[in-house]
Amino acid sequence: MLEEGDFEVTLYYTCPEGDEGSVFELSFRDNRLAGKIDSAFDPPIRGMENDRVERGNSYVKDFRPLNLGEIHLEKGTGLLTLSATEMPGNTVMDVRLLLFERAN
Repeated sequence: MLEEGDFEVTLYYTCPEGDEGSVFELSFRDNRLAGKIDSAFDPPIRGMENDRVERGNSYVKDFRPLNLGEIHLEKGTGLLTLSATEMPGNTVMDVRLLLFERAN
């Protein structure tokens, strides 16, 4: 982190039906933020409608935003970790990105 501060965190995810209910934790040094996948969201992959040969990349999938709340991040280096703490189904989620926006 270049500067210490408080950040609103949004996670973009997909989760298949039947795997909702997973609990996870985002951590950086001693600061932690917990989250839970309450609802399934698993739209189909798009972009292959006009392909004649199947590709292994460049397809598109929609991801649902989930606001995790606010976390305090200290200046300096450290390991940012996203880990599952409870997994009632077969998977936790697919993650597209974590968006950090400085809180006012």
